[in-house]
Amino acid sequence: MNKKDLAYFLAEKYNLKKGVTEELIDSLFLKMEQELRQKKKINIVGFGSFYVKEMKQRTATNPQNGETFELESREVVKFKLGKKLREMFKNKK
Repeated sequence: MNKKDLAYFLAEKYNLKKGVTEELIDSLFLKMEQELRQKKKINIVGFGSFYVKEMKQRTATNPQNGETFELESREVVKFKLGKKLREMFKNKK
């Protein structure tokens, strides 16, 4: 699913114009981006949470040629599954 698919789904489900749903989605993503830039955690109960984690500087190895190199410290966005979503995947066989 991509943003276009999500906008179409919401437009159909709530009988809205696709342009309106695209604006809503853009606003949601903008707010999420702002929160993550401030290193705030985004928690969506049952679905999961997004948070920023600092990755420390480390030495890495190129698997193709075995050369080592330094990776600078950086911040990355992580996602942790919520209980409901985790259970859905746990029970799927």
